[in-house]
Amino acid sequence: MKNFSLLTFLFAPILVCAQTATVASGGDAVSGSGSVSYSIGQIAVGNTTTPMASVNEGVQQPYELFAVHVDEPLQAISISLFPNPTLSEVVIQIPSSELDLTASFFSSDGKLVQQIQLAGARTAVNMSDWSASTYLVQITNGKGNTAAYKLIKH
Repeated sequence: MKNFSLLTFLFAPILVCAQTATVASGGDAVSGSGSVSYSIGQIAVGNTTTPMASVNEGVQQPYELFAVHVDEPLQAISISLFPNPTLSEVVIQIPSSELDLTASFFSSDGKLVQQIQLAGARTAVNMSDWSASTYLVQITNGKGNTAAYKLIKH
């Protein structure tokens, strides 16, 4: 029994691990009501991809939505594209009152990949057969006004 206790005591620290990361900078912010630890610029990351899912390893997870250009008449419309980045599908969400909107997907070399008419408040676009790249999504209304967004596909 002493040997088991001694071995447990010696090897227990090996079994206990905390999350670690290599970051460019970071620190602690402290106030009277609490504290927060933060990190900036994680440089050691990993990614595991299967046909069904993708997992980004690390403490900082990417979530990006880049509005590249929005004409003034479309600025009042709340257009959402999620998830971004995506693995297989993107959802375009618009107010249900907005009609006559078209979504055009362009590859990084400017070629039209797909164009769809947005019908309803939520439209799902299957991207599973598309190559991993950055795409430009251009939303156009019936009057020719546009809003452009950058979409990342893993």
